[in-house]
Amino acid sequence: ESARTGHIACKLTWKNGVATALDVRGPDHEDIRIHVRAYVLAAGPIETARLLLASGLGQLAPNLGHGLTRHPYVNHLLIEPHAVPPRANPDELLDGALIPFPEEGYSLEVVGPTPLGDPLQTELHKHGIALDSAVPHRVTYVNAMCETDADTRSQVAVTPRDRDSLGRPLPSIRLSATIRDKNRVNRMKESCTAMAEMIAAPGANFFILQDADLDRQLFHEAGTCAMGNDSGAVCNEWGRLRTLENVWIADASVFPSPGDRHPTLTVLAHAIRAA
Repeated sequence: ESARTGHIACKLTWKNGVATALDVRGPDHEDIRIHVRAYVLAAGPIETARLLLASGLGQLAPNLGHGLTRHPYVNHLLIEPHAVPPRANPDELLDGALIPFPEEGYSLEVVGPTPLGDPLQTELHKHGIALDSAVPHRVTYVNAMCETDADTRSQVAVTPRDRDSLGRPLPSIRLSATIRDKNRVNRMKESCTAMAEMIAAPGANFFILQDADLDRQLFHEAGTCAMGNDSGAVCNEWGRLRTLENVWIADASVFPSPGDRHPTLTVLAHAIRAA
């Protein structure tokens, strides 16, 4: 019954360390109460934290919603007035390289060269860059990504007086950046520039397409229900809530940090592990 399209989990009811019901609301505001042996939440770091906070669990788990981490990233374009080199096998994936800087806490990615297509040319015009259409151009993407520190000032909270159309308290997201975060972003951009200078052909243009905005950029978020061995962790090492013995979290909320690069496979591995 609860799996019908448009039904949204709103609140867990709990007593003496056990979740006893999940309140679900439908698009017509009809309410359903689900009673099962165990509950697994996988709504993402923001929505999972919102559900738990709206259920009154912040009073039992002071770190719930805190430690929001994410992946700041910078995207650069290297545009060269040359054709793309021929491929030995045209069916191969796009050439690329991933260069980790583990001591610095970031990775650099180079993808290409690939032909400069019309969508990207349109994007370049937005940046005031017009290329000679009579000359073939190729583009190489030079990107970098890092993880932020698990800063307790970055957090998801709820604002009880502000509610959505289903009556749920709206999430409030606060982002903070440490000095180390800012230094990482600066080093990422320096590395991208240095890489472009090494591989660029004469006559190349190099510019930043997407800069890292530590105050607004939220990408690959994690950490609002971090797991760990210490008693202050929201979840234990298996992703089970320390405050409710029959509730597990199977998304990136439990990661103490987002790790390196894209987290999808790690999220899947944790979900299987929790199951």
